[in-house]
Amino acid sequence: RHEIQEFIVVLLVFIMSRPYRYSRQSSSLPGMDDAQVDQLNKEVSSSIYSGDDDNTMVLVDTFTKYDPAVEEQGVADILAALDESEQKIMSDINMPLRHFRAEKTHVQSAIRNIKNTIAWRKDFGVETIRTCFDHDSNKGGNDEDEDDIDIDVKKNMRSILEVENATGKIYARGYDLEGHAVLYFRPGMENTRGQELHNMRHLVYNLERGIACSKKSGHEKLIIIMDYKGFKLRNAPSMSTTQHTLTILQDHYPERLYRAYICNPPLVFRTFWSIIRAFVDPHTKEKIVFCHGDSVIQTLAKSFDLETTEQCACGTKDLREFVSKEYLAMPMHLSFDDLPETQQHQQQHETQLVKGLKLSTDCRQEEPNDDVDPVMIRGKSCLVGSF
Repeated sequence: RHEIQEFIVVLLVFIMSRPYRYSRQSSSLPGMDDAQVDQLNKEVSSSIYSGDDDNTMVLVDTFTKYDPAVEEQGVADILAALDESEQKIMSDINMPLRHFRAEKTHVQSAIRNIKNTIAWRKDFGVETIRTCFDHDSNKGGNDEDEDDIDIDVKKNMRSILEVENATGKIYARGYDLEGHAVLYFRPGMENTRGQELHNMRHLVYNLERGIACSKKSGHEKLIIIMDYKGFKLRNAPSMSTTQHTLTILQDHYPERLYRAYICNPPLVFRTFWSIIRAFVDPHTKEKIVFCHGDSVIQTLAKSFDLETTEQCACGTKDLREFVSKEYLAMPMHLSFDDLPETQQHQQQHETQLVKGLKLSTDCRQEEPNDDVDPVMIRGKSCLVGSF
């Protein structure tokens, strides 16, 4: 039973993708063999639906096996089934399309699920979770009117997340080479076993944060690196917590996983994976990488700058330890190690000052020459007032 629970933890990362299976019978791309379809999938990297300026739908970072016209009509049908208040509090404009794809173009199922998700976001207090630290300058949704969120409720939420995040069991840090945000999961750092609701709030906080970080690069999917270093049976979540997590990922965050890396997996995980992988959808299989063996460094180097990843993912540098208080104090659209905009500007300014100082010093070291322009000495420009 415990081994099954352990492996369920790994299976959680499969669910976010809600893979769609290609069906020649249901496809609107007749006359194409599998090789042609695969080639088309590689070429089609985005779907764009144009409306008015405020409602233009642009889905990046993914491809579809469905005809764009089918998806466009599906999205229109879903939006038509939502009332004005539901449309107003959608998490983002691409929400209908993600649910449509997750349900393999079944409109009624997509409508039912998106309505459930909209209601869940409001009931679960997702916007309170997102904004309780008052640093979210890149809000992606309007689930609740921020003015209506009670101060005491937000204060209580902050306290919950501070406890949950203290050990660094989940946090956003860094990006892949394409700009997808990375969420690190460390099951071995579990510190609040038995606090199911608080655990789920912490999960949602980090999912929302990873999504906000990816959005900066025009992506809406994220990467999970799950590090099982130090994991013990006592860290395994209860069956109720596992089911709750599955529900959140599967029903409310479909089509959000770009790729998942399983690091330091116990032997039992690798054994189970070798058994079930033959039955896993090929597109899902491509998203799951077990980080072990001699080839893993080459595999990860294709997707990451290994100087920015943690050592569990073959990082080549000793990155500083995670500091929860610092992480929670940062705006939602920044991952740990990201510099706030003010610090970025300050750093750029200081770099310019250093360059300017060096340039001015080089100029002063040159011997004066009456035959040249006083502001140009041996091709070096001494800019007055460059500081």
